[in-house]
Amino acid sequence: MLDETADWLGLVTSVNVYRILATLLDFPESEMRAALGADSLLMQTGLLSLETSGSYSLRNKLEPFSPTLCERLYAGETEPARLLQGIITRCEPAQLSFNDYAHLPAVNVLLRQR
Repeated sequence: MLDETADWLGLVTSVNVYRILATLLDFPESEMRAALGADSLLMQTGLLSLETSGSYSLRNKLEPFSPTLCERLYAGETEPARLLQGIITRCEPAQLSFNDYAHLPAVNVLLRQR
């Protein structure tokens, strides 16, 4: 429903995104600003990004990390491997050891603890 409503809004600026979402989702604008702010978990983890330059449709102002991740979360998927399927791929086991990182002080502390 939010996606369909966004089409009717036309082009919006970043300043308007907070007000629009607050109104549509019935949340205080201050909470929307906090949720979509640069320091928020959504933004820091990269699960969502907000296009801050120019005017775009609401759909293009807010970009999820991955559309498939959104669909799986919405469907109730909780298995991490299934959530990230098609987004990241399993790689071969690492060939490196702690000794390959001996130049890092934190690793030296860990090595002394072993």
